[in-house]
Formats: sequence, C-alpha cells, structure tokens
Amino acid sequence: MKKSLVCAFVILMITSAYSQIQENVNSLKHFQDTVFQSNLHDLKKEAVLNDPERILSTTHRDKNGYRVVEELWQGWDGSNWLNNRKYIYSYNSDDLLLERIMEFWIDNQWTIMGRLLYSYNNDGNVTEIVEEAYIDGEWDNSSLFSHFYDNNGLMTEKRYQYWINSDWVNDHRFLFVYDGENCIEESYEFWESEQWNYNYKILSTFNENNYLVEIINLNWENIEWLNNSKYTYTYDNENLLQEKLIELWYNDNWIVSSRNLYSYDENLNLIENLRQILTTTNWEDQSINSFDYDENQNQIEWMYQSYNSSGELRNFFRYTNTFDENDNEIIKIREDWEDEQWVNDDRRIFSYENFTELTEFILAEIPMTNFPNPFNPTTSIEFSIQLDSNINLSIFNIKGQKIKTLANNEFNSGHHSIIWNGDDENNKPVSSSVYFYRLNVNGKTESVKKCLLLK
Repeated sequence: MKKSLVCAFVILMITSAYSQIQENVNSLKHFQDTVFQSNLHDLKKEAVLNDPERILSTTHRDKNGYRVVEELWQGWDGSNWLNNRKYIYSYNSDDLLLERIMEFWIDNQWTIMGRLLYSYNNDGNVTEIVEEAYIDGEWDNSSLFSHFYDNNGLMTEKRYQYWINSDWVNDHRFLFVYDGENCIEESYEFWESEQWNYNYKILSTFNENNYLVEIINLNWENIEWLNNSKYTYTYDNENLLQEKLIELWYNDNWIVSSRNLYSYDENLNLIENLRQILTTTNWEDQSINSFDYDENQNQIEWMYQSYNSSGELRNFFRYTNTFDENDNEIIKIREDWEDEQWVNDDRRIFSYENFTELTEFILAEIPMTNFPNPFNPTTSIEFSIQLDSNINLSIFNIKGQKIKTLANNEFNSGHHSIIWNGDDENNKPVSSSVYFYRLNVNGKTESVKKCLLLK
C-alpha cells in the first residue's frame, strides 16, 4: 500500500507546507466568522466543500502502533481556548481508515457537519473517498475522489467529482507517470465543455539513488506547454538535501530567483531551512524555518521568521508540539508574534488508541529494538513472538521506499535476532541516514521503529 502513496514531490517542501498551513489557518478563521452568520443548512455544505483537512492519508497511526481516534481543534479568544471543530476516526479490522466524521461547535454543542467514507481494493489501496454533508438528519453526497492504480499498485489517476443534480460531475483530475517507482510526471486537467483540458504539468528527474534532483513546472497556454519554474535539488555525500534552487522562465531563459539552504543536527534531523532571494549583487536572506527536537527525536517546535526591509529577523509564527510517553503527538499549538510576544492562535488535541489491542497479536507483547543505535555498519534487530507466525521484517528509507527485506518466512515462537548490515537488496552499502525497520506479523500487525546509520 505504501509504495502507491510514495510520490517524491513532497521531499522537504517546507515552503509549500507553510503555504498550505496558512491556507488551512485562514480557512479555520473563516469558519469561525461564518458559523454565526450563515444558516446551518448552507454552512454544512460550505464546511464540507472547504474543509482543509478533507483529503487525508488513509492511515492515522504513529510508529508505535497507536492510531488517532479523535482530533480536536480549538481557537484562542484572548483568554480561553474555545472549541471550533473535531474529527472522529474509525477503522476496520485491517487498520484501514473507514470513516472520518467532522463536527463543529455551534451553540455550545457539537453539530455533525460532514464525513468521509473510504473504500479500498484487495491490495489495501484507497479507491474511493466519498464526501457527504449531514443535512436535516440525512447524509447528502458532496464530492467523490477516485483513485486508479496500475498493476504495480502505483497510482495513475486521482479524479475529483462533485454531486450535482443527482449525478457525479467531473471537476478535475491528476495523472501520474512513473519510471520504476519514481513519479516523473504529474499533470493537472480540469473538466470543461464535456472534455478534459490541460492546465499544468510537473516533470521530475531523479538520480541513480532515486533522489529527486529536478522539477520543471509547465503551464498549458495557447495550445502548447510553456516553462514556468524549475527547482534543482543538491545533496551531500550522505544524500541529505543541501539546497533547493528556484528558477523562473523569463524571455526564453531560466533566471535564478531564490534558493533554500538546509542544515541538520548530529541525528540528521532538519534544524534549519533558510530561504534567500537573489538580488542584482548577492544572495539576500528572506526567511528561516527552524526546528527543534526532544531526546526521542520528536519535533517539538517549528518556528518561522522573516527578514524585514531593514534586514532585521522578525518572528512570525511557531508551532509547539507535545508528546506523551509513547511518542504520540497529543497537542499542537500555533502561536503568532504580536506586540513583541507570542500569542496563542489555535491548537489541536489528539486522542489515540492502541489498535493492536484489538487484534489477535498484541504489539505490547512483541517488543522490538535494535542495538547498537546509532550503528556502523551493522545492527541487530531483536523481537519476540508468543506464537508461531509468518514474519516480514523490512527496512525503509526516510522517503518510505523499501531498502531491503531481512526476513519473510515462518518463525517459531520465542526471541529472535536478525542482523542488518547497512546494505540494500543488492548488498550495496547504504549512506548515513535515518532508516525505519518494520515488523509485520501474519500480514496484519505491524511495529515500526527508527534507527540511525552513522558512518
């Protein structure tokens, strides 16, 4: 299932992430204003169609086997946290997300606004997401998101339709082309005049290590594809992203516009993303995204700062994250910098359940660890099982790509130790980085842990 969701366009797109969060926050504030101005019937339709969190990953589970069952959003009124909305998640026995219900806090009570219903194929890939609004005690269709896959389980099309006059009507779609498992082309088309029409296209190039090295964005204008912008990615010897260079197409030439520079700590966590613009004479700092982590490598803060016209670095916003003893993120707070101090804006509170307690095999009884960690060049992965089971133990990189399968066969009950030599399926050494090892028991129960290879 995971390889169908891996599309390398998302590699460290911090600037794009910031834009999306800004859009989400603006949408949230919009709802806060309109809740008391619109009638409930219209508001429910609007809430479903404009919900910034409606297109979700189909698994809401952390690396330790806990999954999100509720997500509460609250806004700060200057002195107190006030309820705004919440999401309630339900899953099937295979731990696939089946339903996500959205409720708004209206007149001091929770009011159901809409929901998403998920369908899957036999490979566990989501095939349909139906979006419905809850109106006058009934569920009304709102939109439909259909996913199509090739024989390798790679998504080839993502189609968006809306429910109009008792029928699904096309709106837009994304088409994907692959080289191996790398998505090398993504195109966006919109439905108009009873046909699909080009809008824009993204071309991606990867190096021999399957890392993204170039993106070219093209727009469809006057019956031809025209260059718009280009991103070039540079990595160090450890395959850590060092620079993203942004160029714009102007007068039939690529003109350097800006760049992002990335820095990491000793655990290979991203700690700074510096954005610079190119002036007529030199590079000028524009903004900084900085990140901080706790001892378990959980990201506890993300702060965005920008430079003003005088070259002074000014705080803009920050997110602080709180984790429980299981490394589950339980609180995310956004603060804005106002009047030379941090002021609360909104927060999200997450509730979890250990889904493994609902299955035949309980992860709490399948401890798994590796030693040493960090390691170079080998580490021993150890786990215990109570019953004879089919075990799959695999290694993944930070992009979610499978690096190597260490075991895929029957194991007797008891304690087991498997050595990973820091290599891939072709027995070639991999570079220093964070890797994940996943234990799959009888095709259902999974435990995922993180390890660090340092050379």
